[in-house]
Amino acid sequence: MDWNYERYGFEIFPYCSVFDEPVTVKKVSNAERYRSYFEYKTLEGMNPLDILHRSRYKCTIIEALNRLGYNVYSYDHQSHGFSEAKTESRCHVSSYNDYIYDLLQFVSIVKRDKFGDTSQAWDDTTAIASHETNRKIILMGYSLGGNMAIRAVQKFYKEIKNPKAKFVDGLIGLSTMLNVDPYLDRWYKKIARPFEEGIAWMDPKSKSPYQYPYDIALHFERFADYHTDMLYYSNTFTRRARMIPFSACRKVMEGKRTKFYPKDLPTLFVHISNDNHCDVKGPRKMVNKKLKESKVAKLVEWKGCGHHMVAIQIVPILVPLLEKWLNGHFSEMNGERPLQVPSSVKEDSAVLAQKKLRNVAPK
Repeated sequence: MDWNYERYGFEIFPYCSVFDEPVTVKKVSNAERYRSYFEYKTLEGMNPLDILHRSRYKCTIIEALNRLGYNVYSYDHQSHGFSEAKTESRCHVSSYNDYIYDLLQFVSIVKRDKFGDTSQAWDDTTAIASHETNRKIILMGYSLGGNMAIRAVQKFYKEIKNPKAKFVDGLIGLSTMLNVDPYLDRWYKKIARPFEEGIAWMDPKSKSPYQYPYDIALHFERFADYHTDMLYYSNTFTRRARMIPFSACRKVMEGKRTKFYPKDLPTLFVHISNDNHCDVKGPRKMVNKKLKESKVAKLVEWKGCGHHMVAIQIVPILVPLLEKWLNGHFSEMNGERPLQVPSSVKEDSAVLAQKKLRNVAPK
């Protein structure tokens, strides 16, 4: 069974016919397939992530950052994963600003060492405030998360009254969503976009008619997402969710927002030249025009195609780059560092740690 997992990713051997028949998998009893999961004696002492193969820690960017000496904190966006929301719609929020406020609150929670405190609730004076800490806080965002990270920085320094306040010590954007022109690859799509944004504004919760539920069997990327994410959402998005990326890319570049981005904040963008989801023109414009006065903003552009910068296959290439950049800006982190795991972390069953975020209605 372990041999099959290592080579094929599932427990049973794939059967291939020499007579050009479709490649199929021999069917076996579910009782036989999953019997080992209930034989508790054989699982004693094992890591739950190694038992439930739809989640993984080993060889991921999370493990790599841990081994560099960094603690890694993350959270579910509203209506994503385990997170609750104001409506029953998945991957949907009333406003894009909800994401930004949630991120501001999350950074505040981490800086105040309240990560395990389920009583935390939204408070403007706490979320948008400078909390002193002797640790270096690096904000990392991937794809849409990179856009949110930049917007959170802009929002913090716009609202904060203390000119010496510090939000984070550095920002890393991986395949950051700053330009989504690849989705407007036809002239009629460019014409339809403003009309679709208008309809999304009037009827945000309706399902998008131009998107079909993903068939995970047709594309390897979709299959990989479904196979590794136990809560992967494969249905159609709402109109608002489909149109949010376009407005988010415009707003993050507006001068009235970019002027609040600190010119002395170490910033690294890593992008692939032929990204079929988020065009590299976005990070280029951000670094070369919007942050041109900054001497610590940098774009690393790799030749190739693809968007999944945090995929396991790219970790061996990405992590040395991150380590070099981090050591260059934060010299105190150089040298041998132990594996970083907070002392309060216990391998208990998964529970919802933070649900009282902005605009989140508890069940």
